[in-house]
Amino acid sequence: MLNIERSYLPIAAFFVATSVLGASLAWIGLNVRAPVGGIGAVALVAWAILARQHWLKLRRQNGSEPGAPERVVWHRFSGCAVIWGHMVFALLNPQYDLHVGSGNYLAIDNWTLILGVLISAALFRGDGDIRDERDDLIDAVATRWGYGSLIAFLLIASFFIGFRPGSGKDGINDFVLANWIMSFIILSAVVRQAAQLFGYARDREPL
Repeated sequence: MLNIERSYLPIAAFFVATSVLGASLAWIGLNVRAPVGGIGAVALVAWAILARQHWLKLRRQNGSEPGAPERVVWHRFSGCAVIWGHMVFALLNPQYDLHVGSGNYLAIDNWTLILGVLISAALFRGDGDIRDERDDLIDAVATRWGYGSLIAFLLIASFFIGFRPGSGKDGINDFVLANWIMSFIILSAVVRQAAQLFGYARDREPL
């Protein structure tokens, strides 16, 4: 059990690090008053390239690299976590308008990060086609976690929308609420991807 728990730590640490990266980009953009989403997009592409090279090196050395479907999950996990961190930082600072053209670059940077994820995904475009029964089982379990978390997040959002006090409506308009719901959807995807990575970590543990 201890070995399995230790195998989870890199996944949790990676999520924290990439979320902090996304939040840091939002903070930097607000302070320098310039679009910095390109930095995050380049970082995502660079990470994808370096990870690809590292895994190829492991394959040549001892064949211990992650399988093709797991590599795809790592890529999606990193991209979604960066986008989620950036979005949540912006939403936790309601003094800033998130509309494009509102005097800050939060919205533009967020779309730039999404573009970076799509570009870096090209490096893994063929990996998702290499699957076996183990991948399908891990994917099925993770999908249940993803849907379960999404339902829980949307129930929380629905409760808040329906029962928040009238005074709270002044600071949180429909546009902000819509962005919070989008952040919950992204977070449910992160939960699903984390469950997949946990599944692969368990699968590598000796019986």
